[in-house]
Order: sequence, then structure tokens, then C-alpha cells
Amino acid sequence: MKYLAKQRNKIEELDIKAIGSNAELIEKVESRIGLKFPEVYKEFLMICGSKTDRLFCGHDISTRFLEEIQIRGRDIYQQVTVEKCPDNVLFILEHQVYSYYYFKLDSSENPDVHLLIHGDAFTNKIIGKLSMILDKEIERLQ
Repeated sequence: MKYLAKQRNKIEELDIKAIGSNAELIEKVESRIGLKFPEVYKEFLMICGSKTDRLFCGHDISTRFLEEIQIRGRDIYQQVTVEKCPDNVLFILEHQVYSYYYFKLDSSENPDVHLLIHGDAFTNKIIGKLSMILDKEIERLQ
């Protein structure tokens, strides 16, 4: 692992039962969604893309839900921003169908992750680099 080896080791050290997705499933989802995932996100899915135990509790991040998350995330994006969601946006986390993490697929190997919330007040802001999302979740459990 090029980006998330330290995080994978920390998950094992804390005895968190995260189960990753395999490369074949990730490739199938990439093909169905029509977007090429950056390596850091593939590593993220290989660590916790199937089962997350205590990580991301209450959030949908599973590889198998990514297609549905794209549909709902794009709808919320349009409601919040009153603009069509760009084609290069990939939604990677959904919480209760009102809160999402997404990033823009561009030339960056480690893109900025945005938090999008549709609630009493709308939020659409950068919260950090993709490689740091797993760090933040691990910190929450310590």
C-alpha cells in the first residue's frame, strides 16, 4: 500500500474488524459508475470497503452501495448548490441520506474531500485530503 499502510496497521493494532473489497469488485464498480478511482481511494476500499465494524458507524461507505450513493448524492448536490453536479464528482460516504463526502476526480492522487449536508442549513466545504479521512475515523475510536 502506497498511501494507507500506516492506517491499515493501526486498524489491526486496535483490533477493528474492517474487511476490504477485492480489486475485482472495485474494478466492476468503477466500470458501472463510469469513473476511474484514484489509487488512494482504491486502497481505502481494500481496507474497509466491505465491512467497517466500528469505523464509520452509521455511514454507508461500502463498495456495494457506491452506485446508489452516486444517485442520491448527485440529487442532494443539486438541491444544495442549485447547480448540476459535475460529471467528475465521486460520492464516497452517505449518512442518513442527508450528509455526504465526495471528491472531484482530477489529476490529484490525493484529492480534497468535501462535506455536503442538506439540512436546516446547507454545507458544502472541504474537510481534508482523502488520505486523512481514515486517520480521522481511527482517532475517533482511540
